Amino acid sequence: MSYQVSAEAAGGVISTRDFVNVRHWQRVYNESGEKVYLSAGMSVKHSAMPPQPKRIRFVDCISDERSTNVSTGNPFRGENGPNCFAIHPGPGGNPNRTLFQWLLDTDLKGWIPQYVIDGALSGAQLDYIAHIRRYAEHLRRSGRVADFLAQEEAQAYASLNSTATLQAMAKA
Repeated sequence: MSYQVSAEAAGGVISTRDFVNVRHWQRVYNESGEKVYLSAGMSVKHSAMPPQPKRIRFVDCISDERSTNVSTGNPFRGENGPNCFAIHPGPGGNPNRTLFQWLLDTDLKGWIPQYVIDGALSGAQLDYIAHIRRYAEHLRRSGRVADFLAQEEAQAYASLNSTATLQAMAKA
């Protein structure tokens, strides 16, 4: 489970949103016996993290002193519907290629029409993929791909252990 807060965007037109998500990832094998990494998640309600009031920071124009955060009420809790991605080996076993499939279903709530949000998120997905490509190239050039994969394997093992612990706690 994770709690995330987004930064405001579009020059403040979109205020910050918070999200409470549950996520699971797993390595599976496709019909060809190749490893495929899957990650899936969605928003959840949890008593430990109720919606938080929207907060603003203001400046007193007379004294020019900055205040502490002041609650404006009306929290904006965004919702992530079922979201997932799958990372497959490249076609023909090419180690320099990967098929990345991504389903993104996010509702920021508020007054912005969903089609505007969808268009903006499509652009954000393309930016994200561009950053992943640059990072992968950096790892390849620095010879650190094996280190990165070993780290991911360790994190996957820790995640599976924590998932098993959470499941055991839920049964108790």
